[in-house]
Amino acid sequence: MKGLTNYNKNKINFNFFGIAGPRMIDFGIKNIFDFNQMNLIGFLGPLLKYFVLSKKIDEIVDYVVKLKPNLVITVDSKLFSLNLAKRLKKRFYKENLKIPIVHIVLPTIWAYSPNRALKWKNVFDRLYSIIPNEKKYFDKFKINTMYCGNPVFENLIKKINNTKKIKNKKICLLLPGSRKKEINYNLRIIIKSVKMINNKFEDINWVLPTLDKFKEKISKEIRDNGLEEKIKLVNFNEKFDLIFSSKVAIACSGTVTMELALAGIPTIGIYKTDFISGLIGKYLVNMSNVILPNFISGQSIIPFLFQDKCTPKNIFSKFDDYFENNKRYKRIFEELSTNLVSKMKYKSNKIENNFQKKITSDILKLLKK
Repeated sequence: MKGLTNYNKNKINFNFFGIAGPRMIDFGIKNIFDFNQMNLIGFLGPLLKYFVLSKKIDEIVDYVVKLKPNLVITVDSKLFSLNLAKRLKKRFYKENLKIPIVHIVLPTIWAYSPNRALKWKNVFDRLYSIIPNEKKYFDKFKINTMYCGNPVFENLIKKINNTKKIKNKKICLLLPGSRKKEINYNLRIIIKSVKMINNKFEDINWVLPTLDKFKEKISKEIRDNGLEEKIKLVNFNEKFDLIFSSKVAIACSGTVTMELALAGIPTIGIYKTDFISGLIGKYLVNMSNVILPNFISGQSIIPFLFQDKCTPKNIFSKFDDYFENNKRYKRIFEELSTNLVSKMKYKSNKIENNFQKKITSDILKLLKK
């Protein structure tokens, strides 16, 4: 939205409609549907609510057809986005509407089954990738795909370049997840691990970045375990110097592992979920690709403790090695950071809204057709 507003040479006055969160609403979008009703993760959640979601998608399709926009953009949410785009395409054909549909943030087929790319063939006019390496999985099936860089990582690299580290402090990070379900399953494992680690390393300053909506729940769990003096809750953006200065991180698998790798922080990847999702994931997920920095770099640098391997004992073992040999691991992760920046086709001193400029330029070309 910012790119289309700021970088169009013809000064087109865009009006945005969609399914939006607070930041998009603040930017001026007209919100047509509560996105929290779609905020489902794992395998089981979407499956149990399939018919409800299907009905909501039909309502959205009706709205879009009446609106007759110049362009439809779907973002992430692969199950929702693909179903919506397929139904829109059918209706556009029926109504003789020639409206391009594009998608940003590709499905992580490289972590599951690469052949699933075929489901996306002939659905969208363009796919926009934000992860290096994944474009080739779609090119294989001649699906129109463009790598645009990554706005989150661009901002993070700039922030890293402008942040000074805090010296002589034994700061370590805890990241139990950014969704309620992830926190429910991962936080208790992390707390048990902290207790075990504290028995050997008493002077660690634990830092746990979280969102305001989870602060009360996490604080209660910390208090109930008598760790309120040991674990400090912080805002990720406001206390980035603390985060950037960490010696070791224990992190729920997700985008955050990439952020930690770019910051050169030795990281242990973990993930615990419900039994059924865990069982399905165990057989369907490519564990060597699921940790994003490992996939992009082509190296298994970050260890991943999934489901039954995600235990306090295993976490302690990895942490003990990282903490005792921190200088060696710090060098390894700093090399990983340099490698990742190179793979993303950035020059560390020239990162200025690359994503916005690239994607805006291409979308404007589509709108001219």
